[in-house]
Amino acid sequence: MPVVVYRPLERRHGNFFDASYRSILNRPEWKHRLGKVHAQARRALPRSDKGWKELDSSMSSDALLMNVFCCPGVTQSRALALKLGFEVDEVPEFGFRAGIPRDGGRLDRTEIDMKLGTLLAESKLTETDFQNQRPEIVESYRELREVFDGEVLPRLKGKYVS
Repeated sequence: MPVVVYRPLERRHGNFFDASYRSILNRPEWKHRLGKVHAQARRALPRSDKGWKELDSSMSSDALLMNVFCCPGVTQSRALALKLGFEVDEVPEFGFRAGIPRDGGRLDRTEIDMKLGTLLAESKLTETDFQNQRPEIVESYRELREVFDGEVLPRLKGKYVS
């Protein structure tokens, strides 16, 4: 499926609101995220001497979250903070390495798209394989039964859905 991929300019980027992009460039930990290599560039994009980056793609879920939460004033909104459960002026962290406890003392070190205070956010635009999972994987999360009612979690062909 064709997608638009933008080349960043010095002060502008076609995939970002100008205000969000300026904020990203001014915060080193956010700017570093711009360098994340596009995982499918070799087989899905034309060759480039500069290399394609994930946030250059119009289908980047990370870019979507950064467009919204790096925009000046967003994390200062009391209404949004109350709705989403973060404190006003908290700074979003993108590419957060979570330590989600699993049975047997193991941790799932998956990367979460964004952490904002106690809010963990995942944005899914193009991923097709995140929706179904085998029960032994889902049920290995230590606190699953405390958070979810297993009787009402949807299943399809024996796998958990969504």
